[in-house]
Amino acid sequence: MLSGEKTRHVYLSIPQVIKLAKAAPKSKWHIILAAFTGLREGELLSLKQENMVSGLIILNQTKNGKPRVIPLNKPAQCALNRLDWSVTYPMLRKEFEKARGDADIRFHDLRHTAASFMVKGGASLVAVRDILGHSNLGVTGRYSHLAIDDLKIAVDKMMGGTKMVQANKARKPV
Repeated sequence: MLSGEKTRHVYLSIPQVIKLAKAAPKSKWHIILAAFTGLREGELLSLKQENMVSGLIILNQTKNGKPRVIPLNKPAQCALNRLDWSVTYPMLRKEFEKARGDADIRFHDLRHTAASFMVKGGASLVAVRDILGHSNLGVTGRYSHLAIDDLKIAVDKMMGGTKMVQANKARKPV
């Protein structure tokens, strides 16, 4: 964490998600689905066939009481199609704890991971807020905290549209 930060921000890379999932034989698709949708553990385990409609997960019972729609990308759809519906909360917890080993990873970090994948892919914070079901953008901002490298890239991109850079491009070398 940066100095002054009081909350924990853990984001996994795609290879880390896959490694974690491979170490959890019965619940590997739950882990992948959580990492690519931002579903909470309870939401994931309470899914039913009627929640899936045309490439979407529709949640009527959510933490904040508001219905939520989560579009599925290819990895999420693949995971959903392979989900073992017999996995229970104790099974998922046991496998997840074993799979993470000594790593300081919590299941909720898969939700942070989904938010970071969306933001790094160019999604707006408003879209991420709606997919994760947050009540305001302040909450979403915590989940989409980006790495220093991402911030540097954003600042570097700013220079691409300035007149100074355009003027330098137009000058002929001496």
